[in-house]
Amino acid sequence: DLMPDRPFKRNGKPHARPTNGQVFQDAQAAQRALEAKLGPVAACWSYHDANGSLVGRVLRWNLPDGSKTIRPLAKHLDGWRIGAMPEPRPLYCLPEVLRAGAETPIVICEGEKATDAARRCGLVATTSAGGSQAAGKTDWTPLRGRRVVLLPDNDEPGEHYAETVARLKGMNLQF
Repeated sequence: DLMPDRPFKRNGKPHARPTNGQVFQDAQAAQRALEAKLGPVAACWSYHDANGSLVGRVLRWNLPDGSKTIRPLAKHLDGWRIGAMPEPRPLYCLPEVLRAGAETPIVICEGEKATDAARRCGLVATTSAGGSQAAGKTDWTPLRGRRVVLLPDNDEPGEHYAETVARLKGMNLQF
């Protein structure tokens, strides 16, 4: 209560103050806590488990300098916390991926924004939470034996992401 309700800076970018492990009743309460520090979100992507239950969110803020700030929210046994989802993390749009017929190729994009763009084109698409460096923290088993198309960003992190996903052992992905 003694601190101003404005973001503090880390590496020149706005950053929400740590919540010291604070537990929130639901995802909306955790999001409101971040918005109180960083302002309204520009985008919110929800992650669901195989049963369709909400288990995580990824929030994005677009900054005036053209950069972005990303903050994840995760459901834990005791409530919602600001931080990454426990591993292994579910695929983005997992229920839709699971409903897709076996003959339907699954497009793997680098990031939620690109995945949503692919979905708007009528494709069944997914990604992993945590950015291009976190592909190995995801449960890719729902894609085992499926035909997939890798559609990463056209940059070095995107190339690394695609290589990491393609190397996943035991997945038997069909490219």
